[in-house]
Amino acid sequence: MADEEEQQEKKQKKAEKAGVLVLGPFFPDLIQAIDSNFTLFKLWEAEDEQAFLAHNAGQIFALVGDASIGATAHLIDALPNLEIVSCFSVGTDKVDLVKCRERGIVVTNTPDVLTDDTADLAFALVLTTMRRVCAADRYIREGLWPIHAPYPLSHTVKHIRNINCYICSCFDDYLLLRLDPPYLVLFGLIVDVNG
Repeated sequence: MADEEEQQEKKQKKAEKAGVLVLGPFFPDLIQAIDSNFTLFKLWEAEDEQAFLAHNAGQIFALVGDASIGATAHLIDALPNLEIVSCFSVGTDKVDLVKCRERGIVVTNTPDVLTDDTADLAFALVLTTMRRVCAADRYIREGLWPIHAPYPLSHTVKHIRNINCYICSCFDDYLLLRLDPPYLVLFGLIVDVNG
């Protein structure tokens, strides 16, 4: 009987929490954190989204989406108490920002969450291009190694003294960290940054 009362008390406390509509099965830790702190509504599990929204709309104050699933005007209209749309991604492409602005709904995202990784990849592409890694990979996969002479040598990174970089302003600080002299001294490079 005590367990039943405890469960009932937990349900009551959870009912008093703000409702959060999660649009997709994102990371389990995220779902668990939302479920622990809010009343969780899982739209992706609804058999009939319209009926689900009609039944729960009054309890939903927040919405969580990502780069692939967002807040359309139709969805926003279905949630009269919606106060915040949280994008679990950098972009807000899938959010109707005009509708949110009209309704005074706050829109958040996770800016710069991938900027370091993008800068790392940009630098990796520079090295890959200079060393002709992709062309060499193709050469081997196409079986040209035994037919032709060994793959031609590529340029050594240390022999290329200057790299001209045109950097998009959103990545400049992150990419410049990778182009700092202490980092590039390993390759003997001098970097001329334009941008």
